[in-house]
Amino acid sequence: MKVLHIADVHLTSRSDRSAREAERVDRLLKRLHDAVAEGVELLLIAGDLFDDPAESDALALRVFTALGELKIPVCIIAGNHDCAYVSSVYDRTEFPENVHLLQGDVFETETYAVYGHSFTSRYENKRLLNDFAVKDPQKINILLHHGDMVTAGVGSEYAPFTKDELSESGADYVALGHIHKRTLPEKAGRTTYAYAGIPDGRGFDELGEQGGWLLDIQKGSVTYEFFPMSGRTYIEQSVDLSGLTHTAACAEKILKELSGSKEDAYKIRLTGQVLFPLSVKTLCEALSDLYFVKCIDECGQEEELTDGFDDYSLVGLFHRSAMEKIDAAADDETRRICELARSVGLSALREQPLKGVDEE
Repeated sequence: MKVLHIADVHLTSRSDRSAREAERVDRLLKRLHDAVAEGVELLLIAGDLFDDPAESDALALRVFTALGELKIPVCIIAGNHDCAYVSSVYDRTEFPENVHLLQGDVFETETYAVYGHSFTSRYENKRLLNDFAVKDPQKINILLHHGDMVTAGVGSEYAPFTKDELSESGADYVALGHIHKRTLPEKAGRTTYAYAGIPDGRGFDELGEQGGWLLDIQKGSVTYEFFPMSGRTYIEQSVDLSGLTHTAACAEKILKELSGSKEDAYKIRLTGQVLFPLSVKTLCEALSDLYFVKCIDECGQEEELTDGFDDYSLVGLFHRSAMEKIDAAADDETRRICELARSVGLSALREQPLKGVDEE
């Protein structure tokens, strides 16, 4: 039985991100159709399909119409972001026949059963799997769950569960959501479980290629492979600009060393010792063919910030006062703060950008 497990899609119709969100919806729906074309018989969405329970009816209509067109069973649970309460996006939506929102119940066929619990509010500290058990152990049993895996005796506001509870559930596979980092399928007794991570990154806190788990689930065995789904990848990397003498050369080297494509989003840390006054703004303009680029200047200073000023200038007086504070610092943390204050102050007085600062 071929199954696709995804989670934490976080689709949204917020106007400030409309272009990117429309692109993400297009990509998701295309890859789901690709999965069906490759033989997937069941789609599992383990919570947070939407970013908010109050998402627009237009977005919901588009997504659920597309899920209906897949012509395979689609089992969904609501997570903490898209919790299923009265008047939520799930309450307002009429589902196609093949789409099933599981709220403590089960979707069954002759050969398999899919169980699931949905959030009905932003927080859920109950142990929803504490007394859970499958009804028919002879079937292929799948459990959808959105929450935090914890150790015994530890709680969480997000439907906590333990490895022992998974082992005792009787499920052949537990499709987990909530944690945005994909985990390899593991065993808890006879039960295989995994977090799918996210199908598409939304920022530089979600780096690298994303997707879901493509599974072959049989009674007593689960095999898996990664199913890539992300459109634009978020990439953070460093580029050494040592010895370069002009912006064009820096841009050329950065483009040569990109670890992805021009359609990806980059946060690039600039390192090394350049031989000219580097302007991050001008460099980003030279890289404007990239979908998105943010450069952080961590290159070495060409000269000491106090060079060229006598001891009685404003720069010199500030430098001397700051050095006295640094020398008198009682501990390493105080010294670090004083050194940072000196750098900020001197950069402001010299009207030079402060190196190595990420505006975010």
